[in-house]
Amino acid sequence: MSQLNSTEAEELIDIIIDILAGKQPITNKTIENIVDPKYKELLVGLMVLSEDANYNAELRKKLERNFSNLDKLHTKLFQNIPVPICFLNENLECESYNDSFEDYFEISPSVKKIELDTIIPDLRNIFDDYLNVLKGKLTNFQLVEKIKLITTTGETNWGIINMSSVDLEDEDKYILIIQDITSFHNLEEELTLKSDELVKNNMELENLTRITTQDLKEPIRLINNYAQLLQKRNFQDSNDSSGEWINSIISTSKRIKGLLEEVMTFTTITDKEVDISAVDVSLIVEQVKLNLNRLIIENNVQINYSDLPSIRADKYQLLEIFQNLISFIIKNRGDINPEITIKYKEYDTNWIFLVVDNGMRIDPNYFTKLFSSENSLYTNNVNSSVSLAICKKIIEFYKGHIWVESNMGIGSIFYFTISKEV
Repeated sequence: MSQLNSTEAEELIDIIIDILAGKQPITNKTIENIVDPKYKELLVGLMVLSEDANYNAELRKKLERNFSNLDKLHTKLFQNIPVPICFLNENLECESYNDSFEDYFEISPSVKKIELDTIIPDLRNIFDDYLNVLKGKLTNFQLVEKIKLITTTGETNWGIINMSSVDLEDEDKYILIIQDITSFHNLEEELTLKSDELVKNNMELENLTRITTQDLKEPIRLINNYAQLLQKRNFQDSNDSSGEWINSIISTSKRIKGLLEEVMTFTTITDKEVDISAVDVSLIVEQVKLNLNRLIIENNVQINYSDLPSIRADKYQLLEIFQNLISFIIKNRGDINPEITIKYKEYDTNWIFLVVDNGMRIDPNYFTKLFSSENSLYTNNVNSSVSLAICKKIIEFYKGHIWVESNMGIGSIFYFTISKEV
């Protein structure tokens, strides 16, 4: 191997320095000018390293451009998302937020730092409570809570916050997303006020109904008594039509008295303390037969039932249901002798009872009105009073429903359900 003279050595050193400094590329011609194979290998190695370095430099520039573009894209997306978003540090200090957050809280662009406690005053307490529940373990946590929000101008709004942790190796970060629900909150507040007002009005109305009903009983009793005295003393002559008028007064006064008692029952039936226990429905029907004994005998009524179940209910309320239904059927029997059959079916979640008669015809247009407390006393030749509205009110207390089916010449079927989850 020949030795380089000083001049060649200096030229080689200059070439290597230029190559390392990136001033001169290594070419095949450059390598060919070198006589010594050992130094040729050195230049070939330098050429490979130079090409790798150039490639890596280009790759790095490309990656830097991509990262820069990606960062710009993320910033653009973050700023243009139409939802208020804020990034918090471990001390719950707001480090950055998007334009929607700035607009929502009316933050001036000149403000360098926003105090989160002034715009979301309850966040820190909620976060601390949540921290206590999690016992300090905040990895992958998410907090969703309804919260009060205050703009920098003092306007109060309401929102749902969604706060979650951001996994970083060296520090804790949180992202806070806000959904405004102010309109829903205000509507909820308004409905609550209306509901409270409605409850109050209903209580006042029920109290007024009780007082009025009680006060009317005495004058009705006096009218009935005086009419009976007139009937006994002065109108023995069968040709005098006044006797019929007095009979009508007596009959009407009795009916008004019965109606007042039903109204009183309707307003208080579910307010009384109930005793929910196992009740044998067969015994309830037997008690109804005793209570309505006179009405049953006068109208030749036959009541059939077999193996009725034992259910959980208040026995007095259950008695009211069956007594009112059976009494209603008897009073609207028409010209036939009523035959009433009581049946039942059992389901997983409720009982369904059927009270079937053999001839009463109810107009289908009147099916829904029949159970309303607003129906008239005599509608479509059906004497409804308030008794069926009482049934409906009790049955709804037991999470049930009541309805009727009716066919000319066949009769009517009253259905009602009683929930087992009482």
